[in-house]
Amino acid sequence: MVIHGESVYLDSTKYKSLDHVKISSDVKYIEGDLPSFDYDIYVNRIEDWISKDLQNPIFDENTKLYVDNKLAEDIVISEGVESIKGRAFFGCSSLTNIFIPKSVTSIGESFLFNCSGLTSCTIGSGVTSIGQTVFSYCNRLSSITVNATTPPTLGNNVFQSTNNCPIYVPANSVNAYKSASGWSSYSSRIQAIP
Repeated sequence: MVIHGESVYLDSTKYKSLDHVKISSDVKYIEGDLPSFDYDIYVNRIEDWISKDLQNPIFDENTKLYVDNKLAEDIVISEGVESIKGRAFFGCSSLTNIFIPKSVTSIGESFLFNCSGLTSCTIGSGVTSIGQTVFSYCNRLSSITVNATTPPTLGNNVFQSTNNCPIYVPANSVNAYKSASGWSSYSSRIQAIP
């Protein structure tokens, strides 16, 4: 099935025998939900995917994301992207590593929520805000690296159930992070980038 149009409503009762969805780059807003069973999502470019407004998560534990017909495991977002919409990878179990460039200034809520295969994330130096529950329930994380020298504003429960992994920040900013609003509750995990 191929989805086109600026705004799309997905009705799970309509797609009971779905095995894959190809989402066109012209789609900007997705509302509704897909059925909770095996299906795969195909997009041409990761930058097209992360710019979509997702009203609800559309991944379940068996859903896999393919970018340019390749399984999305290690994702590098291109320099030039300035913001990432919320819920883009919510529940995407195939994702293992993600690199967010310095051009990104804001990361939307629940961006990586419950990505059960995610082991590491590197965030560029330009980020100024991280939405609520971005990493919540990514329980295989072994490290999160934030390269911003000034601690970004932080939403609620950003690092909830993340395996108590270290949060690496620039060495000259460790104390600023440990005392910053929101970050201070994770002070025992904040360390200098090795």
